[in-house]
Amino acid sequence: MSSKVIVAQTARRRARKSATANLKDVPSLAEFVHRRTVLHQYRSFLKCIHSIPKEDEKQRNHMRVEVKERFLTLQHETDSLTIQMAIKEGDRRLAQLQSMVGYTPTSA
Repeated sequence: MSSKVIVAQTARRRARKSATANLKDVPSLAEFVHRRTVLHQYRSFLKCIHSIPKEDEKQRNHMRVEVKERFLTLQHETDSLTIQMAIKEGDRRLAQLQSMVGYTPTSA
């Protein structure tokens, strides 16, 4: 066998091993849905905070920091029940914040 053929076969084996190793990092459907939901909720909070008048910049910054810290504390949570409860709590707080600032989300 020529050295070119051996090099090509070795490269294919490495590529196959690399591809299967990357599959271990793929999240499950439930994890994907949780991530999408959490990101949507986080963005909704930021949009709502952005709708606060610029005169209240101190309040806006305080709320932005508070939301960020809350999300970061639960960032590495893996328990499905805890994640679901945090999402429900976030939905409740988001609705409360939206009613306080008079923000109405637009449908996309």
